[in-house]
Amino acid sequence: VKHKYGEYKNVLLTDDELEKLKEEYPDYLERIERLSSYVESTGKKYKSHYATIRNWARNDKKTESKVDKVYDDFNVNEW
Repeated sequence: VKHKYGEYKNVLLTDDELEKLKEEYPDYLERIERLSSYVESTGKKYKSHYATIRNWARNDKKTESKVDKVYDDFNVNEW
């Protein structure tokens, strides 16, 4: 059984999926809200909201790593 979460009550998660998100992401509520707003504003549909949140988190981590590398490569002390 899936329950509705998010401001727009459009993120569907099982109790087990919610527990896994809580364990994996301290900011799980923000992640749910991000998906809720996105789905509401775009009308997009996803087969699994749980998988979508995890995929977005993985992509966020990749982006953060790339940004960190750019900052590491740029030596601020050279100014």
